[in-house]
Amino acid sequence: MSLRMIAGSLVLVSSIAQADVTLDAVPGALVPVDVQMTLDVPIFGSSTANDSTTTTLIESAFSVQPTSSFDMLDVNAHSLLMQGGQLELDFFCSIFGCLETVIVNVDSLRLNLLSPPADVPIVNDTWALNSVRYGLELDFSYTGGLVGSGVSTTIADDFISIDGDITQADGLLLMSNIGLQTISVGVLPESLPSGVNSIDITIDADLGAVIYAGIYVTADIDGDGQVCGSDLAQLLGNWGNSGTGDLDGSGSVGGGDLTVLLSAWNC
Repeated sequence: MSLRMIAGSLVLVSSIAQADVTLDAVPGALVPVDVQMTLDVPIFGSSTANDSTTTTLIESAFSVQPTSSFDMLDVNAHSLLMQGGQLELDFFCSIFGCLETVIVNVDSLRLNLLSPPADVPIVNDTWALNSVRYGLELDFSYTGGLVGSGVSTTIADDFISIDGDITQADGLLLMSNIGLQTISVGVLPESLPSGVNSIDITIDADLGAVIYAGIYVTADIDGDGQVCGSDLAQLLGNWGNSGTGDLDGSGSVGGGDLTVLLSAWNC
């Protein structure tokens, strides 16, 4: 909490910043995915295979909170759901020289940010999160000669890095050019096929073509780069109505919006 001088009076200002902005990605985008799988089977030992496929984006969203000066960003949530795609993985026996081909169908791939970071710098319209914790849930079905066929669910987490571009103009906030570090997980023991010691998977999803967009409302109502008396005047002038000054997205201008504006006051 802090005290600010507004119109000759001392006002108690909370630490609440800008309201959260939900940025949604358009469903249906095609997401290329590279997969590396290491299969450890007693009959032929450990072997690694690679293949690429294309999944379909079902839904994905960021929940973020930029500062009014647009130089810092809180990333409060990020979720991602993709479905579809088929992999043909050729595993070579290390002892007998044999070949085991496993067909893997990706039923769903979910990612969810587990450790939301605050105070992420925005530099030249870019941001980066280093080593943040994501949860992963992978549902897939498989068919192979030695491992047989079945379905598997893998639930794991990994610390990865993610970055991207962020721009705002005319009330619209965009995030694009998302770079997601490769994720490494192991299939849970209870989900392993019979006779398989372990399966380790690395997943590299290319989100470069996915664009997130949402409505961005800033406390700098008049767009002059500062939150000052003119912004307060516009908010008070539209009190009880919708539109200008509705900083918290409640649908009408009121006390919550005044709190947001005063917390961003910078003159």
